[in-house]
Amino acid sequence: MLGFIFLHFLAFLGTKLWGLESTVASFRGVGQRWPRLWKHKKLPPEMIWERCQRSYRWLPFPIRCLDQAIVIWYALNRAGYEAEMKIGMTITPMESHAWVVCGDKIYVDIQNLVDFHVLSTYPAWTDR
Repeated sequence: MLGFIFLHFLAFLGTKLWGLESTVASFRGVGQRWPRLWKHKKLPPEMIWERCQRSYRWLPFPIRCLDQAIVIWYALNRAGYEAEMKIGMTITPMESHAWVVCGDKIYVDIQNLVDFHVLSTYPAWTDR
């Protein structure tokens, strides 16, 4: 769980200081360059998501959907699953949201997700 807490901290800090594109590129780069860094056996996606959710509650600052999506996208891809991160927006009411799609499962889900227009997609980097 400590690893997920650290990842949430990095995602939070990265998006605030360097922006979304740089943060996502950094997470992707680490995931592609150092595949042995992920020492867990291949866990099911639901267990990875559960650990991810438990970890961000320990941080003293709010972890929003974007930070959660970056971390679960990174973790699922590192574990060998093809996960895709999406960022979308609705006009009425004006809202934005980030979520991850892995197979037929959606992580960082929200009600009325079908109303969101996808603005940006970050594909999986796995080639396994």
